[in-house]
Amino acid sequence: MKTFILLASCLSVLGSVSGGFSGKSLVFQTQTDNSYVKLLPAEFPQLSAFTLCLRAASEAKRGYSLFSYATATKDNELLLWHNENTKLSLRLDADLLDFDLPELDAQLRHICVTWDSLTGLTTFWINGVRSLRKVGHQGGVVGGGGTVILGQDQDQEGGGFERGQSFVGELTDVNLWDHVLSPTDIKVLNRGCHRAGGNIINWATVEYESRGIVNIQDNNDCKHQTDCDELTMTGKCTHTESNSHTFSCAHIMSDSATPLYMHTHKHTHTHTIYKSHENLCALHKQNENTDPTVQSKPTNHKMKNFLLLGLVSCIILPGLVYGGLLGKSLVFSTQTDSIYVKLLPNEFSQLSAFTLCLRVASEEKRGYSLLSYATNVTDNEVLLWQEGAKLSLYFGSDAFHFALPVNDALLRHICVSWDSSNGSITFWINGVRSFRKVGKKGGVVRGGGTFILGQEQDRVEGKFESKQSLVGELTDVHLWDHVLSANDIKALSHGCHSAGGNIINWDTALYESRGGVNVEDNHDCSF
Repeated sequence: MKTFILLASCLSVLGSVSGGFSGKSLVFQTQTDNSYVKLLPAEFPQLSAFTLCLRAASEAKRGYSLFSYATATKDNELLLWHNENTKLSLRLDADLLDFDLPELDAQLRHICVTWDSLTGLTTFWINGVRSLRKVGHQGGVVGGGGTVILGQDQDQEGGGFERGQSFVGELTDVNLWDHVLSPTDIKVLNRGCHRAGGNIINWATVEYESRGIVNIQDNNDCKHQTDCDELTMTGKCTHTESNSHTFSCAHIMSDSATPLYMHTHKHTHTHTIYKSHENLCALHKQNENTDPTVQSKPTNHKMKNFLLLGLVSCIILPGLVYGGLLGKSLVFSTQTDSIYVKLLPNEFSQLSAFTLCLRVASEEKRGYSLLSYATNVTDNEVLLWQEGAKLSLYFGSDAFHFALPVNDALLRHICVSWDSSNGSITFWINGVRSFRKVGKKGGVVRGGGTFILGQEQDRVEGKFESKQSLVGELTDVHLWDHVLSANDIKALSHGCHSAGGNIINWDTALYESRGGVNVEDNHDCSF
């Protein structure tokens, strides 16, 4: 045994059964076909839904297993796999779902994947950021009574290992639930170390056996504060009566100044509050009897509802005008020249400055439009364009390119601002600013045009090309007639700001659709 400074390291005894990894990490130091850890949950029942979470770091560029669950009849009953081409994959029996996600490296990353049999919805979360959704293994199950292996990929239950598929790196906080966790719960898990582990696999308590050379090292990343022993704390609400109830809830904490939590609904609610390791107060769960206040009702409203992906998914009928996309995402599922959404903004004569913000995820590497604004004078009055590793802002034929690779499966918050007085153009990605470029100094953006999502206009609301269409998920589109402050943009990126754009407000804007756009519930903004 080697002695490490500031880090306790032990080699587990071959074949011994031990209990729990609380405050521990597994370190697999080298490629091998005989070093692994077998987890022994009390019971592994048949699953019709699950959430699997872990933290991992690896510099290996080849394919390897992060979590392998096999049964007597299926070696890939549930396999979480890292591909050599930066993709993370979930394999459920014969169904393989690939997600283009940022490549793992030497930094520990929190990874969660959720799946629901009823709808087939599969979603990855990386460090608390959601990917776009995909569908697979719909109607299937994950068989029970199998074997869980960390460090190797099983080609038969409990064996068939190949050193070229072994994990090299650090692995910790492996938890498995028999249901899909809420976005709030997953964000909580990412921010700190939740004491309530998985109900199938709980990293803190699960028994395990090890084989070969596995270093089990102290992991002091998760230190719970002594004054945070109680999970629930008291919240206090003051009520202001109107047509709806506005509950201004200041959750009283003895040792932190808590931001105001504003909630506008007709309902009664109770709060469960938890304290994270950063000693901040956050909303953990709401129990509501909800009758939401509709901010803007659609005119001539006809909507067909489908149960899809564990969400309420609506195919919006073409030609009708609808109002507001609060808590919704647009999903463009295929390359086409006929599917799009037309936003109907508040009128403006011209703009001498603006801030445009949205959230988007797309795995496409070709060029496509994120937002197209055309007038009778020019088809590219304003165009936000993504192509490969570049985001571009177009004013007519003038293009301003920024090397900002954002085209993968993760939802990213993108803002771009422009000011005519000095020509300053700035991008913000997830609250981080780009350097500035100068363009259209002294110019204006003409009013009276048409805003299109999903397609690029070569004339007003027309001449679309399928190869320029968006395939992916788009939400939270806002436009202001001024440049937002750095603090405002950062606040927008970190959460869901209540004050939307004064030209386009995603929550309330009227819109029309063409071609049958999928509008899905988006519960990412929980507080």
